[in-house]
Amino acid sequence: MGMNKRWSVLAVAVMISILAGSACTKAAVPSCTDEKVKAAVLEKAREISRDILVAMGSAASFKPAQVKGAYQALKAKMEQANEPHREEIGKLLSSADSGMAKISLELADLRLMKKDDAAHTVACAGGLMFSNNETKKQNKASLEFTAQYNEDHTVRIEMTRF
Repeated sequence: MGMNKRWSVLAVAVMISILAGSACTKAAVPSCTDEKVKAAVLEKAREISRDILVAMGSAASFKPAQVKGAYQALKAKMEQANEPHREEIGKLLSSADSGMAKISLELADLRLMKKDDAAHTVACAGGLMFSNNETKKQNKASLEFTAQYNEDHTVRIEMTRF
């Protein structure tokens, strides 16, 4: 094989490996048990749980649609509230934080429900174990979620059942 042909073959091989490598990283479909996915699901579960604690501890009645984001909404409201209300909101947020500090969350029995290669998403189901660190009581809830890698390789999680 001549020198020019070797360089041509080498150049084609390099281009194929570059293209194949970039296609794999951009079009990756996560797995339900990927560490990044599990960490993002647990973080989302913590947010939702904290919102629920805020809603349960609030004197105001929250409609189910208002529970999502309740913690952050009250935190923003606290900054604008006058002193008596600010103290009341602060106690509520502190109570939710201390409640969450007593709880450990763990995923169990994760399984694939659906994989969509075109959309680069997976739908997963499993269990979420709540453990009270003080009383050692445990409870398990069912959850379902979709996972997708973003362009910056972070994981996007949508809880569809909690």
